[in-house]
Amino acid sequence: MTTTPPPSEPAAPGGEVLDYRHLRACFEQALGVPLAEREAWLQAQPLTPQQRARVRRLLEADDTNHGYLETPPLDRAARIGDADGAADGRSLIGQRVGGFRLLRVLGHGGMAIVFLAERDGSDFRQQVAVKLLRRGLYSEIEQRLFQRERRVLAALSHPNIARLVDGGVTDAGIPYLVMDYVDGVPITCHAAEHKLGVAGRLRLFARICDAVAVAHQHLIVHRDLKPSNILVDARGEVKLLDFGIAKLLDEDAGLTTGIGLPVLTPGYAAPEQYAGGPISTATDVYALGVLLHELLVGVRPAEPARRPSTQATGRGIATAQIPLSLPALRSALGGDLDNIVLKTLEAEPARRYATARDLGDDIDRHLRGRPVAAHPPSRWYRTRKFVARHRGSVLTTALFVAAIFAALCVALWQAKLARQQAQRAGEVQAFVEELFQPLEEGTALTEAPSLPELLRRGRERVDLRYPDNPEVRADLLAMFARISDGIGETADNRTLAEAAWHANARAYGADDARTLDARRVYAGVLRKLGEYEASLAELDAVRAAMLAQTTRGLAYGRLLDSISMTLMEQGIDPQRAIALKREALSLLENDPATDTEELATAYNNLGAAYQYARDYAEARHWYQQALVRDRAQNGDSLGAATTLMNIGQVETLAGRWREGVATLREARAMFARVPVERHPNLVSLLIRLCGVEGDLEAAEAQATCTAAVDMAREVHGDTHTQYAFALTRAARAHLAAGDVGAAERAFADARAVAASSTGDRQRMTTVIDSAQSRLWWLAGDFAQMRPVMLSLLSRLRGSPARATALALAALACRRAPASECDSTLAAQAERALAETASADNLQHLPARVALGEIAWLDERPSQAIEPMAAMLAEVESDLGAGHSMVVQTHLLLAALHAQAGDADAASRHANEANAGLALLPAGHPLHARREMYTQQ
Repeated sequence: MTTTPPPSEPAAPGGEVLDYRHLRACFEQALGVPLAEREAWLQAQPLTPQQRARVRRLLEADDTNHGYLETPPLDRAARIGDADGAADGRSLIGQRVGGFRLLRVLGHGGMAIVFLAERDGSDFRQQVAVKLLRRGLYSEIEQRLFQRERRVLAALSHPNIARLVDGGVTDAGIPYLVMDYVDGVPITCHAAEHKLGVAGRLRLFARICDAVAVAHQHLIVHRDLKPSNILVDARGEVKLLDFGIAKLLDEDAGLTTGIGLPVLTPGYAAPEQYAGGPISTATDVYALGVLLHELLVGVRPAEPARRPSTQATGRGIATAQIPLSLPALRSALGGDLDNIVLKTLEAEPARRYATARDLGDDIDRHLRGRPVAAHPPSRWYRTRKFVARHRGSVLTTALFVAAIFAALCVALWQAKLARQQAQRAGEVQAFVEELFQPLEEGTALTEAPSLPELLRRGRERVDLRYPDNPEVRADLLAMFARISDGIGETADNRTLAEAAWHANARAYGADDARTLDARRVYAGVLRKLGEYEASLAELDAVRAAMLAQTTRGLAYGRLLDSISMTLMEQGIDPQRAIALKREALSLLENDPATDTEELATAYNNLGAAYQYARDYAEARHWYQQALVRDRAQNGDSLGAATTLMNIGQVETLAGRWREGVATLREARAMFARVPVERHPNLVSLLIRLCGVEGDLEAAEAQATCTAAVDMAREVHGDTHTQYAFALTRAARAHLAAGDVGAAERAFADARAVAASSTGDRQRMTTVIDSAQSRLWWLAGDFAQMRPVMLSLLSRLRGSPARATALALAALACRRAPASECDSTLAAQAERALAETASADNLQHLPARVALGEIAWLDERPSQAIEPMAAMLAEVESDLGAGHSMVVQTHLLLAALHAQAGDADAASRHANEANAGLALLPAGHPLHARREMYTQQ
């Protein structure tokens, strides 16, 4: 019969049972024995050979690493500068690691030396912490595994986790990591210096749990949580350091410490770390338990763990740190906090909290006086917690006569409140019915007022009829603002939405749920108007109020979604946008009040976050999820049409142009079937369809673009970002149609809108500059094109469009040289194309042709012919023979082949170009450039 060891005794790799408490006790006792006597002492202990070997290895690791079970000293074969003098890192100051220059040593230990560094040769100042690991990586597999884990950690994004900025392996084989520099103190020191109370410490700890939980969702375990890895800065912001760094040196990743032991810190390590067991999220939960014990009591837990309330003796630093008397502190720690801490410190991982999120939720429940999961199930316990939360009511009901009187008062008050609410609802209903009364009396539909007109009339009547009834006025204005926002009014909705917010604040109070929702709607209007900073300020205020009230569920999910939308407009980190959208979706999915339509919107918005992160496959997946739910609930609808539009957009962004334009046209047809005649989402669709049809140079492009320009101006006004974008897309369509004058006028109008707009002017100008470069190129106006393209380069950092901007800047500098030109621009463009995943996409064909034109001018035809021909083959079937970029590519390939002496190839491409030119409009500027490619 096979038996398994008890939970407190993990099985060793060889099958023998190892009691981690016994191992730890032997290890700590041995630390006090002189080195020369340790072996004899070990032999005298009642240990098995395997246990004795384990303790011996722990001692060897501690001797090597100055008391920390981390990695061996810096390998002498892997040096940066003078490794012999680099034990404390001083000799490395001033040297460069990656793109950073080391300034000074921040700290050092057995695993690494940490330096303050700054980006070298940059036009801006960025200070970081560079962790130079003491152990070299010499094999290809070690370096590949290290790089893989670094990429995983770099993707982790959370406001309370210090980012992994960069990392790599030097030529000498030394791995290094570049992290955010956090100027702070350990969390325990912060709590002591500010004399935080128990509740203050718990709230700070809950934020740590939230950050750890987010990392666990990304399958990243810290493995070395301790106060020195959790810093609090001067603003009170907590930051977790070294998240997952231990994994980079763990034997599970193939990078052993050299003694077969994972990285750990005595006192904070979980039992399974001592016993060599599997590492999991429960390992971090144990370390969080040690940290919580230290925060509440002032010392780390004893072995075995005892209730924190019994450890508050007054002899340590706990009572000096926490502003409570000793009896009050014991009382505060007794009960729930005892149970929570002991649950985290269970020796068996399965008996701890399943996740850091569960631990944080229990802390939150304790702070709100709710029953905690760590307490054994008990009806009496839940009753006692209820009484504690409602002491006044329970005490009153204890007096029988007073209870009857109180119940009667409550009943009367509720009846009065119900009557008031019914009366208010009746007032609202009567008011709305009165607005539609002309239709009921037989007014012809053709003469009936539009919905925006009805809303305007209603707004005027509210002010006249209800000056002294704030509740009815607030309800009506909030309803009108939501309807106005839903039908796409933006410019005219600002005043209404702001009035609704203030009316609700006066009627119900600034922090009432109705007021906060009205303020959120107002912030959304500001975002749609392009006033992102003002929108974010309002949303932050709403968030603070909700957090103070511990509001969660549907309302908080809607708020997070609104915040992420505004931040995405400002250029937030894509992973943070995805995290916010996922958190919002989780809140909505777990709230019974969420309906199918709202859930579909949340799926759609998560897709938008993935599209923002350029993960088009994942974006399309979530859009499809939203579309299925939208159609199942409502059939053809505004939501389904919007989602279909988003699917078409990601299809074009992924290079599936014909499929994408078909989907966008299907979305337009659905808007018409709903019907939706004017709406911000319809404006977005028309602008996108105009852009795609314009890029494809489709015959329908001009009509679509005219509709986009007209509706953008009608819906948003003539200073809005969308109007500038519509004009820009229309200019490209005019150019494709051969109307150069109309294109120039549209570009000029777009620049005028950008100059007067309250939105993101730099973003608008960047879009206009990128689009107009095609006109300058075809017109041969390189002197005007050159400075614009050079200025674009700094604005397009990290964008796939940068490759094209680099190539066009290089061409403009070649055609119209100037002192500000950089001779390496063409080489930079080649690298950018090679690094871009969609290098065969239509978006990058202009870059390839521009580089080919430079090669032709420099008489280097062999360098350009093959890559140009390859890219043309990728896109020609999508674009068609009459597309100007296809024609231009054939013209240039003919010139290059002629230059290379291949007359047959030159003739073949010339014939293709001539056939394509015959399909272009007579006024197209490419006709004039035809001669240029036949001359040198």
